[in-house]
Amino acid sequence: MTPQGYYRALLSKDVRFDGKFFFGVRTTGIYCRPICSSRKPHFQNVIFFKEAAQAQESGFRPCKRCRPESTPGTSAWVGKSATLTRALKLIKRGVYDREGILGLAQKLGIGDRHLRRLFNNKYQKSPRETALESRLETAKKLIKDNSLPITDVAILSGFKSVRRFNDAFKRQFKSTPSQVRKDHK
Repeated sequence: MTPQGYYRALLSKDVRFDGKFFFGVRTTGIYCRPICSSRKPHFQNVIFFKEAAQAQESGFRPCKRCRPESTPGTSAWVGKSATLTRALKLIKRGVYDREGILGLAQKLGIGDRHLRRLFNNKYQKSPRETALESRLETAKKLIKDNSLPITDVAILSGFKSVRRFNDAFKRQFKSTPSQVRKDHK
């Protein structure tokens, strides 16, 4: 595309161009996304880039309105979902059960309050509730796949008390562990 074509796309503020190119404004030293809500510069003051990194290497700083460093596809864009995916994997491995919310957050490189906020916004539940569900799913699998005593299943799935295991199991599955085993056979 020619610079004039990029400029027409810039003036259109069409979302289809978001992340396809960036523009730097020579007079301000700022670079933006084509969908930025700021006032559009004159053609002679604009330079176009294919990547945000090219704009930064050329000495431009990111716009505070459109945050061009976090366009679709960049690590900043997928950052929250990547963090949550890593958190879920760590929870399944038992990190939350062994180290608690602080240990989990530390492994992710974020604060525990931020981690709780991410979980509440995405899943409408806390990391603690997610860890409990993970333990219960493990327990249910063990009950169905093995003939281990229920006490051993409770301990192997991460519960410290059989009573708590039974209470949580009943709340989650509306059935006792023994009943699930009977129904499965």
